[in-house]
Amino acid sequence: MKQYVPIYVLFFVLATLFVGCQSESSELLTTEQESTALTSETETLLAKISLNDGSQDNILDGASCLEIVLPITVNVNNTPVTINNLDDLQTVELLTEEHDDDEDVIAIDFPIEITLVDHTKVSVNSIEELDALASDCHGDNEEDEDIESVDMRYPLSFPVFDPVTSNTDVRVVTNDAQLHGLMQLMSQSNAIVGLEFPVTLIKDDGTSIEIVSYDALESTVTALDAGYDEDDDTDYNDDDTVIISQSDFIDTITQCGYVIDALTINGQSLENTFNDYHFEFYDYQNIVTACIGNILYSGTWEVSTVNGNIKLALDIEDLPHINRNWIVHEFTNDNGIVDFSLRLGEDTLDFNMDCIDQTPDVLALLSNGDWGVYLFYIGGVDVTVNYSDYTIDFNADSTAVALNTTTQQTTDGDWEVANFGLELGLDFGQVAPLNEFNNEQWRIDYFDQNEIHLYDYNTGNFLLLEKL
Repeated sequence: MKQYVPIYVLFFVLATLFVGCQSESSELLTTEQESTALTSETETLLAKISLNDGSQDNILDGASCLEIVLPITVNVNNTPVTINNLDDLQTVELLTEEHDDDEDVIAIDFPIEITLVDHTKVSVNSIEELDALASDCHGDNEEDEDIESVDMRYPLSFPVFDPVTSNTDVRVVTNDAQLHGLMQLMSQSNAIVGLEFPVTLIKDDGTSIEIVSYDALESTVTALDAGYDEDDDTDYNDDDTVIISQSDFIDTITQCGYVIDALTINGQSLENTFNDYHFEFYDYQNIVTACIGNILYSGTWEVSTVNGNIKLALDIEDLPHINRNWIVHEFTNDNGIVDFSLRLGEDTLDFNMDCIDQTPDVLALLSNGDWGVYLFYIGGVDVTVNYSDYTIDFNADSTAVALNTTTQQTTDGDWEVANFGLELGLDFGQVAPLNEFNNEQWRIDYFDQNEIHLYDYNTGNFLLLEKL
């Protein structure tokens, strides 16, 4: 049996029965039910919750009390865009971010239709008419009447009693517009209206709260709305900054390899063109490589931050489709599995982490022949000359022998490749100057058949070994 909040304080006998919009599970009030009407506080809250929020399309109209009825067509910096739903506004935003030094122009194709805060629809034939309507809205982040911190879960049932005719009814509303209309009718009539409980509030994070009384409804909505940021401003770019620092982004993309999951250029899906390509971002000279089979393409990458957006510039001469100064639009790290999405205008490029274990390659490389020190920096000081007489033999059993070719003195050590072949551990004990090699986590920034570059991110030390 549903629980009703009673409608009025007197017992009454229904003379006639009028039922409209009644659901099968709703029950009309009977002579056995004593009740009170909606409180004025609850009526006010429901009226505010049901107001139409027009802030989601502020990138188009700059007004939080107006909502443009979709679909429409706009021209963004001379690029036509058809907006069929709110998700398409992302394309408009990305086009405005395509260049950092231009003045963005968004031109709307009129006529259009807009929805006002009270759900009334109005035809608009020009930008002048739209600006006139927008001028009546509150400014950026000014307090307005609508409550955006919660929504009602529909349907809602409202028992209604007309004291003039003694008719009773149950009104069922299924959306904000109907709820707002009912609250408006209440303010203009003598009808006594109640609310059937329980009702459910939907918070902005998608979680729900079941409410069983007027007091609970009023206190819960008031608490949730206190200090809530409705984001009613025209800074449509303030909520899409990737939550990662530039340095952390660089550290992440250089930790492992990546493959292209999606690529759209000029409306064409091109990801199949890059099937089986494996990309590596190296710290050394900002080199990026794309490998397919035994073919290796190389270029450069650069990360910057502009207006709060992290940007990744790619330049691989033989792969022109991906050469852009991309905006990092999304970044996810799920227990070490990283995906990131790049956008520039309507062009998109999505990378998924693909950690290829290069341990066998590094093992085979180092254990094949002798190696010498081509360059060694400690604390920013070039100490290469101290190692000019040494050769190093990396044995397959993880032991190493350093030979001073002048004195013929040898020093034994150990070496280990770890973390998918991204790190090299060296240990030559306490014998100087070879003890400066000692490091459990030299980062392998780059290697090929003739050299391997090692970097210590904690100290900044850099060691470049060359094959002799």
